Amino acid sequence: MKKIFTTLLTCAALLSGLNSASVEASNLDTYRNLLAKGTLTLKYENITPLPRATNKDKMNFYGRDGMALEKASFLTNRQLDGIVVINGNDKYEEVAYGEHSMCSLSKGELVYYFTRVVTNKNKAEYYGTMGKKNQVAATDRNMQITFMSGESYADPVMTRLLSAILPASQKGADMPDYQYVGSGWLDNGLNYEDYRSNNNGVMEAVRYYFNGYTLVKIAAANYYDREDGKLDGSKFIIKIKEFSPTPDMSYLSLPVGVKDTTKKK
Repeated sequence: MKKIFTTLLTCAALLSGLNSASVEASNLDTYRNLLAKGTLTLKYENITPLPRATNKDKMNFYGRDGMALEKASFLTNRQLDGIVVINGNDKYEEVAYGEHSMCSLSKGELVYYFTRVVTNKNKAEYYGTMGKKNQVAATDRNMQITFMSGESYADPVMTRLLSAILPASQKGADMPDYQYVGSGWLDNGLNYEDYRSNNNGVMEAVRYYFNGYTLVKIAAANYYDREDGKLDGSKFIIKIKEFSPTPDMSYLSLPVGVKDTTKKK
């Protein structure tokens, strides 16, 4: 991972002086079109989640008031798994840390937030509104956030890296513009496409890896100057397990046994 991070930083530094290419790479066109059309199933692993300074704090999950401190080990540097399923105006998003998953189900202008917890007996328990087990009520979708930040794709990192390949007209107002800068082949048979952005003093390089035409990995690194003059930044390595044009409809309804308690208007 350190080697990939160093390579991306070097790439970003070299590319910062280049003009953007006028033609975007073709391998990402398929995935760009899936995002624009809104029909897809995406499953991935973020194997470099952001480190946490401490696990002695509480973290609110949907429908929960935080975890007991002695059970907070999952808050530390753990692998993150994500799922995104979109079929038109219906969307399911999941971010899982071990046995705990934060989930949201959007049905048109309504959104259901709930938490899934896998017990030591390998059974799933669901907690929704006000921490009530197997009960969830919908809330109105915040269209202002969607306008400013664009569509979300599970966690913020994946949201940014997928939004990077969209044309400016389909991005949120707050999203930086990424420019296609080149592509090539690696000795292991994979090919790649590079993008970069330079927004408010933060330089970011993103590399999308393909096995043939299939997206298999995304690596990104950003860096910036701190107020004390030192260079700082972060890196992300994401493994793509599935990115298909067929929405998995089993995710686009509330789990079996979960009651919809939304009050009718």
